[in-house]
Amino acid sequence: MYLERDLLIPEGSRCCSCHLNDNDLLTEESINQIEEYADESNFNSEHLKNILESFKLLAKKKDLFAKFESVKSITNDICFKNTGFTKPQFLEIADCIVSINESLNRTKFQALAVYLYW
Repeated sequence: MYLERDLLIPEGSRCCSCHLNDNDLLTEESINQIEEYADESNFNSEHLKNILESFKLLAKKKDLFAKFESVKSITNDICFKNTGFTKPQFLEIADCIVSINESLNRTKFQALAVYLYW
């Protein structure tokens, strides 16, 4: 919630099941309806530590699709581990592909990376 709306929801908060999607996460509509309750929060050191640990784990869990969102950010190592090709080889393959159009949901590089991964 914090990443999308800069809101922290206290541990133990609840909601009705009608506000959840099939993955038991809040629907976008439900997220947009949440109103700010207070400008301040009282954290102890344990709460802050848990939040920072969550961000650290999130940063490490970047999925394949996210890794290939921007071709500029792909390292040679990431490219090789996920596709079996070096970054220059991957870009050469991508240049040869003319029939994949980019969409709002994915880039040509993401589609190619997923294909090569499987």
